[in-house]
Amino acid sequence: MKWINNNIGRECIREYSYRFIYKTNTYVNLIEKEYLGYDCYTDKENFEVTVFFHDGQKFSWKSNVLDSYGDGLYVDSKGRFLFGCSLNGLYCLDIKTGKKIWQKRKMSMSTVINEDDTLACQWHKQLFLLDLDGNITKDLKTNYDCSVFYIEDDKFLIRIDKQVWSIVSSHIDRQYDIPNQAFLEVKEKRGSGNGIRFATFRNNALIVKYWTDQEQTIDLTQYKIKSQDTP
Repeated sequence: MKWINNNIGRECIREYSYRFIYKTNTYVNLIEKEYLGYDCYTDKENFEVTVFFHDGQKFSWKSNVLDSYGDGLYVDSKGRFLFGCSLNGLYCLDIKTGKKIWQKRKMSMSTVINEDDTLACQWHKQLFLLDLDGNITKDLKTNYDCSVFYIEDDKFLIRIDKQVWSIVSSHIDRQYDIPNQAFLEVKEKRGSGNGIRFATFRNNALIVKYWTDQEQTIDLTQYKIKSQDTP
């Protein structure tokens, strides 16, 4: 099983069909998303979704709002709404009926749902926070290509400017500011921007993997941003 983030696991049932397990949601236990096929008349994929609640309730419905794109399906803390991202943008559906509540022309490569039911979303040059109504309440942008990464532990890495990278929480709060010179100087692979392939956050350290197959561990202790409440 692959863990999408700290709270959601994903298992492949068959091609384009997945089971999502919700470790901390007190209402929804798991959701199965089964691929039914492509409709050439509507130019959309069709899925059957089955939602299993902890109390034994089960709801099944079909939808062409979902598609094969996206890293997962996300559920609010009260088990009312289902969120995801298709090639037509981020969406919110009624979890029991599949009725579309909203869909936005905004995309997300990696998504984290917070305890307050806001959605942290990553796109190519932007991190942004959506509320339950799909409104952007906070964002953080970069002018650099290939410079936004999901680094696990519900955190993101984004290049702020020429001098600084930041590790950002899923509430889009900057937690660490890392000088650019702390990273290795590597010959960039064409299209890779700064040469970073991916990065992960572990035990107050940033593990960076470069396209050159070099690997680096950056101790983040000295780069932690002090809270405004800290005397």
